[in-house]
Amino acid sequence: MSRSAKTSSERQIETLMQQLPPDSPRYRALASARDFKSSWVSLGEQLQSVRKRQLYSEWGYDSFDDYCRLEIHIKRLTALKLTNAYRFLEKREPELLKEPTDSGTIPDYRAIDLLRQAGEEAGFGEDDYRQLREAVIEQGRSLPTVQRQFNQVARAAEPAAATTRRSLQSALAAIRRLQNALQTLPQHAESCRDPLNELARQIELELASGADEEKEKTGQTD
Repeated sequence: MSRSAKTSSERQIETLMQQLPPDSPRYRALASARDFKSSWVSLGEQLQSVRKRQLYSEWGYDSFDDYCRLEIHIKRLTALKLTNAYRFLEKREPELLKEPTDSGTIPDYRAIDLLRQAGEEAGFGEDDYRQLREAVIEQGRSLPTVQRQFNQVARAAEPAAATTRRSLQSALAAIRRLQNALQTLPQHAESCRDPLNELARQIELELASGADEEKEKTGQTD
């Protein structure tokens, strides 16, 4: 790190790194977390691998969220945005992972996640998406500038966003009802437990992410 004074989280991460083989996946994930400030891409890649391969369970954690909070020292929504942003680059802008922009840096992961939302969730038209992409990828605009541009278009789609949120809430409630009903059917409950828990977790993350974005739009902070 470039700073002379290390945070408590950084010291904890480095202490744990000293106990691990440098070529292990766990060590690489911790190293990426330590260097998060200078490069988010590496951490996004490592977290995606840890979640996809469920490596956190091998390291003694009950969930990916617990692993991120207790070992990597990042919040759930930060982990979600990092992995979503990396997945988006891998899928839609793979050249950026090989060769950064003209400025020599990859855009902020939060700006990339806004671009991802514009392409996958927010109902942006082709022209709106192209303009936002230019601001994020080609012009390297600041996060506040990108956020304002995103909000201007997203506000027009708010009725659709509200409908999506209600649908997600209804789906989550249905999952909870099914989970409760399955408690009386132990022969089926075991096989359904993990898929239902994972689906509920994904919906909860989407709802939490939407609430967080709404706070950003209205200028609220935690």
